[in-house]
Amino acid sequence: MTEEHYNEPDIQPEEEDNGEGAVEIYSKWAIRGFSILSPIFGGALLFINLKNVGYKKAAYNALLASIGYFFLSAIVASLFRLNVGFLPLLINYLGGVFLTEVFFKKHFPDDDYYPRPIWSALAIVIAIQFGIFFALYYSGLLPAEVMKALKQK
Repeated sequence: MTEEHYNEPDIQPEEEDNGEGAVEIYSKWAIRGFSILSPIFGGALLFINLKNVGYKKAAYNALLASIGYFFLSAIVASLFRLNVGFLPLLINYLGGVFLTEVFFKKHFPDDDYYPRPIWSALAIVIAIQFGIFFALYYSGLLPAEVMKALKQK
């Protein structure tokens, strides 16, 4: 070996990150906020995050966890009559906290990501909520007091 070989540094200098190839993800606060409406919505945002960065198995686990949390919390809320006032919103928010503390924190430990705008996701959620409302309204499955209030002028 030549002497030149011994003088070369063993560690190559790190290349400067110019943001190319960076993926925008929904923030943990966006996930928690959407979870207030339903943990499934927060789980869908987390699913998109994980899938976009290549954690396919974790993405499906997060989505399944959000669906499981939704059904489990609905059962518990019914059994203990916790579905009045702000309690359902609090229970849903805790689902968002669960998702961000377990999945988001594990796969995105540093807060060094590019936040993705929430507007398209918000439009989709609003469309889904209106769709559910109109389906319940036209099927007559809304509670009687809600139907009565909607028919009053």
